[in-house]
Amino acid sequence: MSQLSPQLLVTILASLTPTKYSWLASLAFLVYDHALTFDAEVANIWSRPSSFSGILFIWTRYFGLASLTVAVTGAYYISPDSTTAIVTTLKSSMVSWVSLG
Repeated sequence: MSQLSPQLLVTILASLTPTKYSWLASLAFLVYDHALTFDAEVANIWSRPSSFSGILFIWTRYFGLASLTVAVTGAYYISPDSTTAIVTTLKSSMVSWVSLG
């Protein structure tokens, strides 16, 4: 069974450029959609008493925006050097965790 080396992971992440652009386009579309429908959201959700459906709507609307923002930020601002450091740290942590168990 082959192991995933940090250099291979960096190569894989670098090849994800089309994915990064599609995430960025998705984020732009989502922000645009939120801006267009914010007045309807205020009228239909925020001006009414709290309900399960209202909370579910707010959760899904803003959790999606937050998670996509985190994904785009991570995709554009994490350098290959820091990715290598993260993978090395995770591998050493996993080895120490397995040896403790």
